[in-house]
Amino acid sequence: MRLFVDVDDTLILYDVAGEQHPCGLVYGQAYTVNEELIKYIRWFALEHPDALVVIWSGGGREYAEHVARLAGVDNIGAAYLCKCPDTFALVEEDSIVFDDQEIKVPARVWGPRDVCQVPVV
Repeated sequence: MRLFVDVDDTLILYDVAGEQHPCGLVYGQAYTVNEELIKYIRWFALEHPDALVVIWSGGGREYAEHVARLAGVDNIGAAYLCKCPDTFALVEEDSIVFDDQEIKVPARVWGPRDVCQVPVV
């Protein structure tokens, strides 16, 4: 089992709705941390210590790690990756994926505010 979490408009939620925010943190856009998702990530990492947790972003690995640090979820042993078609291959059918965009992966993609709907595994 694997957990994948997007950064922009998922791990952090920008205050201006209805537009894309690629690397919005870099450009100083106002945001809030998705606290419910942070709680879920921490729970998942504790409940499944051998599972792969990936925090990824189209902005690249370093950006993903930077945002995770600011969000306070950098201490769970997550991998940080660039979110791109090459890394989509890491997603397995039983993976849990949180993203604000539809991406073509074999697992269901949950929205950033769907945390309470994800089945406990």
